[in-house]
Amino acid sequence: MIPTSGIYWNNYGKGRFSLLDNVKELVCDLRITRVPCLPEYYEGVCN
Repeated sequence: MIPTSGIYWNNYGKGRFSLLDNVKELVCDLRITRVPCLPEYYEGVCN
C-alpha cells in the first residue's frame, strides 16, 4: 500500500530524518482506521 497522506508526500524527499515522522503518521492513520492487525507495540508512537 502506498501512503497517500498529504503530510507524507509534503515531507517526502526532504531528508532521511523526516522518514520517522512519515512512519509515525502512517501508523497513527492506521490506528485511526482501527486496523485490527496493528501490533500493540505501536501504541506509544501516537501518544
